[in-house]
Amino acid sequence: MNRTHISDLARALRVLGSHGENLGLESSTATLDEIHTDLSRALDLMRIVNRPKPTTDCARHPYGPVDEEAINRCLLCGTHERRARYSGQADRPADAYRQRY
Repeated sequence: MNRTHISDLARALRVLGSHGENLGLESSTATLDEIHTDLSRALDLMRIVNRPKPTTDCARHPYGPVDEEAINRCLLCGTHERRARYSGQADRPADAYRQRY
């Protein structure tokens, strides 16, 4: 969770609060559609804020298993890197590895 998401959520909730003050029996369909859009945005931001913190620093496997010795704390990427290093493939480009499999 970061400050940007929290401030965006707070702003969305303030906008929803202002809709509640202006809502009445004579509210138009356009007003209700605007409230629906703002409510959906607030719910999306709430889901983002409530996501668990990633366990690794890896972009490919943010919630993967942790290897404290790997550069990005990712067991999967660390294992792949060690396997390539031990088999002498560390100098080969990544495309050559992908072509083999």
